[in-house]
Formats: sequence, C-alpha cells, structure tokens
Amino acid sequence: VCSSDLLVPVVSAQGRLERFVCSLSDITSLRQAQEAVQERRDEEFRLSATIQKNLLHGAIPSVWAGCELALASEATQVLDGDFRGWLGLDEARGEIFFGDVMGKGITAAMAGAGIKTAYHRAWNELHLSRPEHLPSLADVANNMSHRVSPDLFRLGVFATLVMLRLDLRAGTCTMVNAGHTPLLHVRAAPLPLESVSSDHLPLGVLVDEVFQERTVRLAGGDLLAIYSDGLTDAVDAAGNLFGEQPLIDALTTGQREGRSPGHIVQAVMDRWHRFRAPGLPADDTSLMVLRLPRDLGPDGRS
Repeated sequence: VCSSDLLVPVVSAQGRLERFVCSLSDITSLRQAQEAVQERRDEEFRLSATIQKNLLHGAIPSVWAGCELALASEATQVLDGDFRGWLGLDEARGEIFFGDVMGKGITAAMAGAGIKTAYHRAWNELHLSRPEHLPSLADVANNMSHRVSPDLFRLGVFATLVMLRLDLRAGTCTMVNAGHTPLLHVRAAPLPLESVSSDHLPLGVLVDEVFQERTVRLAGGDLLAIYSDGLTDAVDAAGNLFGEQPLIDALTTGQREGRSPGHIVQAVMDRWHRFRAPGLPADDTSLMVLRLPRDLGPDGRS
C-alpha cells in the first residue's frame, strides 16, 4: 500500500490522468535506528530495576534475632512503586518500613526512593541531636513527613506507609501507619487474628499531618503480615476481588500448622496468581510475613 503523499499522477498530453506512480524509499536504516533506541531504553529500564532492587530497596534479612522473614514483590512495570527497608538498631530491636506510592513506573519508583532517603535522614538527624536516646517512631515519622509531604502535595502524589519497631526484649511492636493497609497479627495462642488499622492519612495528603504511634504486645511465635493493596485489589476475569480473606486464611492455617513465613508467602502468591486475570498485574504488589522467635518472653529472648 502506497501512502497518498507518495503518489505522483501521470497526465497525458491531452491532460487526461493515465496512472499514478508510487514513490517508495528504503526506511530500513530508520527502523534499525528506532529499534536500537528502543533496545537501549529497555536495557536502561532493566538496569534501573536492578539498581532499585539491590541498592535502593536493599536486602531484608531472612532471619534476624531469631525472627523469620519472607517477602514477595511484583511490579506492574519494570520499576516498582512499592518500597520497603530494614534498619537494625541492636541485637533485639529493629525497624521495618513498608510503603506504596500512588501510581506506577518511574514516577512512583522515584517518589519511593525519595521517601526512603527522607526516613534515613530523619532518623540520623534525630539520633545525632540526642545520641543517648533512641528517637521515637512518631518523631521519625513526623520529621520525615515534614521533608517530603510538601513536595508530594505540590506534585499531586501521595504514598501510604507503615513503620514498625520491634523490641524483642520488651515483647512489643510499635507502629505508625500512614494510610496503609492494616497490620495483620496472628497470635500463637489464642489463634484469632487481629487487624491493626491505620490512624492517619497517607503522606502528601495533608502537609501538616501529625503522626502518632501505637504499641501492640507480642508473644513468642506470633505472626505479623504487611501487604500493599495491589494484593487485595486484584480482580479475576469476571471482575471479582481477591480481597483480604485468602491472606487471612493462609496466615491462620500457617500458624495452626506451624508453617514458615516463606511457605505462607508462597501459598498466598500462588493463589493470587491463579486467581487474577491474565497479563501484568494492575498494581504493584508486595507481601511480607514475619514470625517472632518461639522463646520470646517479657524480659527478652531466653
């Protein structure tokens, strides 16, 4: 098929239109150049994803102070808008932060990296100002929010975030939840699951949001689960919602049968993959499950 702008009419001496001549040009070199640009762009995305995974997200330990941790994460594009991190404070205390930026792709990934950087800067600034005291989780959250919320607000971007501080000596989990999905807590005994919901709006919704912390008592063998809404908001081909119940079922069954966090995470993700509609997920999806050491006591580990 010849494009109309390449057709040249041929007219007889009497002025009658006799035929059209189609002028064609070889665009092989143009196509090759376009393909080379796309290949370089794809390679840059792959490299960016590796940098994000290894340098920005970093590794969360599979075992820490007797706790077992397992994580699964799937991005809807090459770069992940979900972000997470780990900060070990000493042999019995550590912090986990777990967030989800509105949107997908490069913008969400860069915003997540910025929030994670702000968290570390807030923590270091507060600790250096009073080295003899551990900054409260609420103070870290508010300092971090003051750094990022004005810019997020101006950009029209928001991010949900949950921050946990585990203290194995005290047997506590202190948390700040900024609009994130609930923390799921399955006790070793009695078995019923507790859903600890958010007390605050996401980062970037209100510039002057004041975050407060709350504390949950822990016992040996308890399970904790954090997830992003990409997990529960997935739909199947008929439009049915995956929801929270499959996750609750896997946690309670895993607790009853003594399954490892890795086994529980794999069971949930396998069910999620079988459920959702074919193709890439509609949203970035993350799930983390942690089991406390069995010998956790009020005075620390025995």
